[in-house]
Amino acid sequence: MNPFEFQLDMTPTNGLSPMISCSQGDIKRPFVAELKYMGSDFTIPESSIVEIRAKKPDGNVYIHAATFSEQYVYFETEEQLSIVSGNVICEISITGTDGSVIGTWNFILKVERSPIVGGTESDSEITWIEEAQAAEAAAKVSETAAKTSENNSAGSA
Repeated sequence: MNPFEFQLDMTPTNGLSPMISCSQGDIKRPFVAELKYMGSDFTIPESSIVEIRAKKPDGNVYIHAATFSEQYVYFETEEQLSIVSGNVICEISITGTDGSVIGTWNFILKVERSPIVGGTESDSEITWIEEAQAAEAAAKVSETAAKTSENNSAGSA
C-alpha cells in the first residue's frame, strides 16, 4: 500500500491542526509527514529521536518511535492507535539525544467507526519506555546476581 502523504507546519497559518483519516482497526497503514517550519522544509538532525505521541478519545495514550529522513517522518497505524473511533490528538515529537525538545508538529487522526471491529480493548501503549524499563530491570538483576556470586566466592575463600 502506498503511504498517505501530508504536510505539517510547526506554525500553521490558520492556527488549526490538520486532520487526516483512517478507519477503526487499521493496522500497518503507512503515513509520511513532511515537516515544515514557517513554510520551509525542516530538516531533522540525524541523531534525533522521533516519536508519534497521541491521546485517544478514551484518555489512553500512545507513544511509538518513528523513522525519518531529512524532513520526512514515516509511521504506520498500530492496533492501539486506531482502536477507538473519534478524534485522536497526535503530535510528531522530535528530541535531541540529551532529551531537549527540538520541535513538535500537531495533527488530528480522525478514526472513522468500523462496523466490524471488536474484541480488542483500548490501552495505553508506550513501547520504547516499556522496553527501556525491562532492559534496565534485567541489568539490575544481572548486577545483583554478579555481586551475590562475588560475595559468595569471597566468603568461601
